[in-house]
Formats: sequence, structure tokens, C-alpha cells
Amino acid sequence: MIDVVMPKMGESITEGTILEWKKQVGDSINKDEALLEISTDKVDSEIPSPASGTIIEISAKVNETVPVGNIIARIGEIGESPTPNRDTKLDTEEANSKSAKGKSKDVEYSQDTDMVEIEEKAPSSLETSNISASIQSSKRFYSPLVKS
Repeated sequence: MIDVVMPKMGESITEGTILEWKKQVGDSINKDEALLEISTDKVDSEIPSPASGTIIEISAKVNETVPVGNIIARIGEIGESPTPNRDTKLDTEEANSKSAKGKSKDVEYSQDTDMVEIEEKAPSSLETSNISASIQSSKRFYSPLVKS
């Protein structure tokens, strides 16, 4: 099962409004086929399906404003039957709140990891001088920013 989340359409975009669902629960969909249309304060856009399959749940209604990253639909295997309507909205809200809590921890961890990797992979001054020499001696044009 694939969770379809409200996409981030720009740096400062924090939410989007569902304008129209192009497909309904039970419909088959192909990857990259238009699934829905959303509106933000900066742009209106058609959102493609992240996977092929059958729409088994739509948890956001038309004209509903949804925070970025929240689950708005679910796509199951081709031919899979739709999810029964037993508090799916509540389940989706619980999943969204858990994923929002987990994301902040993951981001902190990945930032620390990236810093360590950058420090370990930094080239020595000998390596950078060899690179600079090879760039300057080649016949290709390089911007002064690349050479420094």
C-alpha cells in the first residue's frame, strides 16, 4: 500500500487545498497519471500518482485544506478492494501525527550524520591543488568560481 501525501510545492508552502479528485475510490490508476488537483497560496497544480494500482482510500475531501506531508489518499495493489469506512480519517490523522513526530528526530539525526560524512570526506590541500592544476591546464572553459 502506498500513502499519497500532500506535496510541498515550494519552500514556504505549509498546506494545500484539494480542488478536484481526478480519480475516485475503486478506480485503477497508472504511475504519473493525474490523481488530483491542489491549490496553494502560490500555485495550482495537478498531482500525479506516485504508483500504479487501485485507489483504496481518499482521506481528504474537495475544498479541504491539508498540511504538507499529511496522508490524503492510499493506493493499493491493482484489483485490491477499497478500505472499509471504519474511522479511516482517525487512522490517517494518527499516522500523520506519528510521522510528523518521527520526521523531526530523523532530520536531526541525518544532519549530524551528514556533518560527520562531510568532515571525513574533505580533500586534503594536496588533492585540491592537483584538481586546480588539472582544471587550469585543460582546454575546457571553467568559470572562475569552479577554479577556486
